[in-house]
Amino acid sequence: MNTVESLPLAGAIPPEVLEQARAEAAQSQRPLMEVLEKKLGLAPQAFAAALGATVHMRVVSMAELHRLKPDFDSLPLTEAIQKHCIAVRDSENSLLLVCGDPFLPHLSPWAEERIAEPFFWVLAHPADAAASRAGQEE
Repeated sequence: MNTVESLPLAGAIPPEVLEQARAEAAQSQRPLMEVLEKKLGLAPQAFAAALGATVHMRVVSMAELHRLKPDFDSLPLTEAIQKHCIAVRDSENSLLLVCGDPFLPHLSPWAEERIAEPFFWVLAHPADAAASRAGQEE
């Protein structure tokens, strides 16, 4: 099992570890992100950083998510909840699409077709992304 000590600092998740996690998630019918985080044994923010390095995505913390402004015109909350992502605006008014699982099938093609305005993908820890969507629901 890989742990913090066996991952390079701010390094990507080794492909073989990702494939093992995919197989275990399929076999156990558990979410890939849950299996992968447990397999790596990293703290939440370290896990998000490793995941971001793996998929070449900027990672945002929960504190950063609180500073971003939801954009329900670009992506209504009901769709955001269904697709496990949320559209937000940063301080420069750039549109960001925040997701907690970059491996969700069909998410990228759907977003590219659904959202007319150019946007940037960003990654949040899965629990932070879910909490952000839940907070917007209120």
